Amino acid sequence: APSGEPGRPDLLSRRKIAQWRGLAQRYGGQFGAGMIVPAFAIGLCAEQMASRVLQRHCALIGAGHPLHPLLAGVLADEDRHVRLCSHTLERLVAPQEQPALAALLARIRAIDRSWGVTGAIGMYFAGVALRLRQAA
Repeated sequence: APSGEPGRPDLLSRRKIAQWRGLAQRYGGQFGAGMIVPAFAIGLCAEQMASRVLQRHCALIGAGHPLHPLLAGVLADEDRHVRLCSHTLERLVAPQEQPALAALLARIRAIDRSWGVTGAIGMYFAGVALRLRQAA
């Protein structure tokens, strides 16, 4: 980690995590299973995003690329994680709690969308900073 703190997410990731944590605290009490529901809902959305990104990467590089088997394997893992999170939410959330889950998922996805551009810009500048640092 460039910050010298191994394992600590970057500033943008910490802010996104803080937004997720706030949602979890606001919605946790709406479910009989408590905070575990927002945790799995956040996990589901994160796994779905990773799956979409890996699908695009696999399609872009094509099956003949040397990295395709590796990415396809990671994609298969992500797809299993999506199914696990979905199945867990189905078991945890009571029928009368479904509207709250739908609202929570919509809010999580809105956070993901709002950070898409910010994250891309942040990654661009991080790449520039690394190149400048390597050149120095």
